[in-house]
Amino acid sequence: MPRAPVWKEKQSQYLQRCSDRLLSENTLKNYRKQLNYCFRYAVAENWPLNPQKIEPHHIREIYYHMVDEGASTAKQREYTKTLLRFLKFCQNRSCEEIELRITVSRTRVNWLSEEDVASVISSADYPPLRGALVLMAYCGLRRDEVVTLRRSNIRMDQLKIAGKGRKERIIPLDRPFWAAMQPYTDWADARPRTDFFISYQHLNRNMYGYTPDGLGALIWRFAKEAGVTFTGHTLRRSFGRHLYKRGCPIAELQRLMGHASLDMTIRYLGIGAEDIAHAMTFRPDYLGGVK
Repeated sequence: MPRAPVWKEKQSQYLQRCSDRLLSENTLKNYRKQLNYCFRYAVAENWPLNPQKIEPHHIREIYYHMVDEGASTAKQREYTKTLLRFLKFCQNRSCEEIELRITVSRTRVNWLSEEDVASVISSADYPPLRGALVLMAYCGLRRDEVVTLRRSNIRMDQLKIAGKGRKERIIPLDRPFWAAMQPYTDWADARPRTDFFISYQHLNRNMYGYTPDGLGALIWRFAKEAGVTFTGHTLRRSFGRHLYKRGCPIAELQRLMGHASLDMTIRYLGIGAEDIAHAMTFRPDYLGGVK
């Protein structure tokens, strides 16, 4: 039987070390998936399969490969970071400093147009799915915030969100929101009450709240059937992008989205060359056209 590549041996040791450090099963699963992706690419591109022999240009190569694939910003960052951590574990000295030079592009932010968001919401026939999509698109909620939203936190004029780090924020509600939410509220009012605002009815007719992964899987299946590439976070980004393009001040948008810093809000907007060019149209003509 041929000997396994050094990469695979080291990968098993690295994952075992992560397990010994009591990292969660979900984190270990993600690390394994990310390193397997890198290994397959390494084999396809004839990289040296000894991690100690990987060089900085290899890291840049797989990074730009993900960019060309249209991978999300999160995937670009996570896969690159995981590979660099693995190489550090393997005592690869040549890649120690590359982490300071690789910057994940934040201009490749995915969002949907206003028309696409309207189409996605309108075509969601399953009421709990529609309710979750409306909360993400109209209020910019994260997936975790949707599944933990309680009935006691929502009123006709506002909802109170406990976001990351338990930071609370208030989001005003209006008639368009409740009109879009009506198919879900009508469905929920006809069923047993549950403390969770967004819930589903099981076969035994009991009502349960979603888990973040369960809601993510529901949205993923719907997106696949609808032929539209999006996730719940795509709707959250679209919420920020559309408010920004309609003139919402960024400082106020930061509060609505629950970001700890203004820099994070700016990165979410994916401001590109077209936006910069548009910004220049606001510049005054100081000399009134005098040459």
